[in-house]
Amino acid sequence: LIGPDDGRWLVLFEFDDGGYVKDDDKDDLKADELLDSIREGTKAFNEEQRVPAGLPPMNIVGWEQQPTYNEAAHVLEWCVRAESGGEPSLNFKTRVLGRRGVAQVTLMFGGDVTLQQALPEFRELMKGFAFKDGERYAEFREGDKLAEYGLAALIAGGGVALAAKSGLLGKLIKPLIVAGAALLAGIGSLFKKITGKKS
Repeated sequence: LIGPDDGRWLVLFEFDDGGYVKDDDKDDLKADELLDSIREGTKAFNEEQRVPAGLPPMNIVGWEQQPTYNEAAHVLEWCVRAESGGEPSLNFKTRVLGRRGVAQVTLMFGGDVTLQQALPEFRELMKGFAFKDGERYAEFREGDKLAEYGLAALIAGGGVALAAKSGLLGKLIKPLIVAGAALLAGIGSLFKKITGKKS
């Protein structure tokens, strides 16, 4: 977890070792269908987690930034605008593909901070991030573990391998995956707890 002293934004780094994610669907990322999937997952998350816990439901408003894939850098980015209890929630998601999995990087900000304000500092921070030699996406070797999902699944459900294995990831990627929604809500709570600011 990295951020400036004033807490105006935070960046969470995680690693999913689910394997090498093929980017065959890079030219077929249907934003409307992916947003529908995120809404379905969020609805399930609300029913299973938030409402029973007495928390207001999380509602997906729309794209703040539609999914984009940098083929040269093997980086996937998107940002969904949500709200809960009348408070906005935005998390800018970056997925850096590697040989053995995906670095999951989430830029969190709230209060009066906008994406346009936080993004330049985030971009500068990410200049110092890279996989070490032998672990880069381009260094894939025959026999390496392959992920059972592609780019669309990383957006729609956080790359949940179980969903892929159980057949929940159909051709149009419309599963009831709650991982993405859980992160969206959980990070907001973490941000507020650490900084005292709304997320």
